[in-house]
Amino acid sequence: MNPNQVSQSAGFYNLVEKMEEVWDKFDKLGEKMDKGFEKMDKGFEKMDKGFEKMDKGFEKMDKGFGKMDKGFGKMDKGFEKMDKGFGLISEKLEARDPIKNQAKNLEGICQDMV
Repeated sequence: MNPNQVSQSAGFYNLVEKMEEVWDKFDKLGEKMDKGFEKMDKGFEKMDKGFEKMDKGFEKMDKGFGKMDKGFGKMDKGFEKMDKGFGLISEKLEARDPIKNQAKNLEGICQDMV
């Protein structure tokens, strides 16, 4: 082999060694990326579980608000009944008041006369 061929083959081997080093670095980088993707997948799984829990919580809240609405509806009906009851009590109390009764009777008589 002549000296030029020797130096060219030595350069070729150096190039091959450098390429092997680069490939090793790429392999290590690929391994790191794989680990990173695995961590991301675990993180996404945790997020999914968290969203599922949130959904269940919102469903429970919706049910609770529905029950509250029903309760407020019942309360409204109760207040209406109370108002009617107080109105009846007031009417009965007025009917028992003799002075007011006489005044009403006189008022009615006066209106009849006119």
